[in-house]
Amino acid sequence: MGVDQIMVTYYRTNLQPFSDELTSEYPKRAAAIKAAVNAHISLAEQGYFLSIPVFIAQADGLLAEITGVESPMTKAAKVFREKYADDPELLDLLYPFLELQSSRFMMSTKARQAAAQSTKKSFTALNRHQVMHGERSDYGTEINSLKAFSFLVFAGLHLPAVLTP
Repeated sequence: MGVDQIMVTYYRTNLQPFSDELTSEYPKRAAAIKAAVNAHISLAEQGYFLSIPVFIAQADGLLAEITGVESPMTKAAKVFREKYADDPELLDLLYPFLELQSSRFMMSTKARQAAAQSTKKSFTALNRHQVMHGERSDYGTEINSLKAFSFLVFAGLHLPAVLTP
């Protein structure tokens, strides 16, 4: 079983419990989160096109809210590395976030083009910029929806738990 399949199995099982926890913790975001989860569950393929941008947008908003950093997707990793330089255990817990900027999810247009050129294959990974700015319209898959949801869970549940003393 590959990593993607393990992730799919885990989030299929825990979609509703995590959704309930997120909506309880962030009541102002509950309507958007519930709508996206409902689209994911009830509309199947069509719903994934709706859930993915909402999950990503809510995660972006939560990151800004929780980190207190403007443009957290690009700036918070540097702030955290400096702020927690003396706490390697905390930095280990923040590792997925610290490495987000170098991931395919955040890859720039130039980097995506270079990757496609070097592999001779089109870039097909879930990419925040491509989804949120309408550069792609073929992102609507269950695995991408669950990846976007896992990002929301990380931002809304894991990150606060790690950062709360």
